[in-house]
Amino acid sequence: MKILKRWPNRLTGILIFALVCQLIFLGTVVAQEDTEQRRRPVASPDDVQTKSINLRIIGKTPEMIQTRYMNFLVTESTEVVDSKGKTMELAKMPVPCTAKIQYEPGRLNNPFVWRIIYKGPLSGATTAWSPPIMK
Repeated sequence: MKILKRWPNRLTGILIFALVCQLIFLGTVVAQEDTEQRRRPVASPDDVQTKSINLRIIGKTPEMIQTRYMNFLVTESTEVVDSKGKTMELAKMPVPCTAKIQYEPGRLNNPFVWRIIYKGPLSGATTAWSPPIMK
């Protein structure tokens, strides 16, 4: 009789353990997908189908540039040039500013930026990093 009373408690424990294992597995899969999405493929802008767009950059972090509508991922290989073609560092680019961005569309609306052509600053521009904007 005691065994029958304990059985539902053991079964509940097993089900809870299985649920926790599934949640951990799901979190691992999501984390791997996010890591793969942030990793830039080894290629050049000439080898990949890219798009260009003129827009206003309203913020920047070491990992991304922020616009009004979406964020763009940047890496060490992202080239930043001024309108004369002179190379500059992302850290020294003042924001907000206008720029032409050459990018490769990515998953989850986070395209990879291959090249930023800096056009000019907007009022209140500073070279400081921006806090991330959550959307």
